[in-house]
Amino acid sequence: MLKLRIVDANTGAPATMTQMLLREGLGKMVLGVVASGLGVLVSAVLILVTPKRQGVWDYIATTMVVSEA
Repeated sequence: MLKLRIVDANTGAPATMTQMLLREGLGKMVLGVVASGLGVLVSAVLILVTPKRQGVWDYIATTMVVSEA
């Protein structure tokens, strides 16, 4: 719907299953449970100020979101 993809930040290849599990499982679930509001705020700031627009979960999994368009 938004035409976005998750790719490896180093190669640009589609993210592997391991990367997606790290990103969604460890990155988002743990960050959400442990830090809740603060974790989301930190990720939002990172997404706005980093060159590749990566959140904490993207740094954990070495991924980034790109537009297909």
